[in-house]
Amino acid sequence: MGRELKRVPLDFDWPSGKTWSGYLPENKYNPPSGIGYQLWETTSEGSPMSPVFSTLDELCEWCEYNNASIFANDTMSKECWKAFFLRDIEIKKSLKKYE
Repeated sequence: MGRELKRVPLDFDWPSGKTWSGYLPENKYNPPSGIGYQLWETTSEGSPMSPVFSTLDELCEWCEYNNASIFANDTMSKECWKAFFLRDIEIKKSLKKYE
């Protein structure tokens, strides 16, 4: 899709826009998991697009206020972001059943 919700530690401090080395073909590992919420772009190598937030609602508000794009220049309301993220969570849960 190009955008993904990541659950990372609240103190995760990876620079926005800097490629996470784990996405590179020679590495293939995810950022550390935690209780925080962060928006990532996965269109290219993969990098954070937002700060880390303690709640999903805070992330959704940030996405709307900062005109975070879902694709190209397309933006969404905080309600649409929340629906998008909740769908992403459900899909990931479903896929874990098959691992």
